[in-house]
Amino acid sequence: MSDETTPITLNTATTALLLIEYQNEFTTEGGKLHDAVKEVMTATNMLENSASLAKSCREAGIKVLHAPISFDKGHPEISSSPYGILAGVKEGEAFTAGEWGSAFCDSVKPEDGDIITKGKAGLCGFKSTNLDFVLRQNGITN
Repeated sequence: MSDETTPITLNTATTALLLIEYQNEFTTEGGKLHDAVKEVMTATNMLENSASLAKSCREAGIKVLHAPISFDKGHPEISSSPYGILAGVKEGEAFTAGEWGSAFCDSVKPEDGDIITKGKAGLCGFKSTNLDFVLRQNGITN
């Protein structure tokens, strides 16, 4: 992998950055799922790179969108016999709305002008959210 970067050209009016689940459960020490992802986050410098990218996008006039996931207390939205990561989320009561774990992490918190999508309560960022609506209403195609 080269350290050189090749400049790209984007139409800032039709481009957005989507930050998915930058919440304490994943990103912060003490988060219920942090241990599962911290090695990769550290190896890729994920939080610092994401914060830098978000800052650059805002400065360039590119919309920054956030797609948090959250569940009501007790996770009634999730099946009584879940599988995969949702089983761990329900069992561990992760991403409970209004609690520290579902809050945005400090380094990539939404800022004025950012858009927070609503409704993410599953693995797909489109299926249960207003993301498609937000993208269309803002003319985002990239």
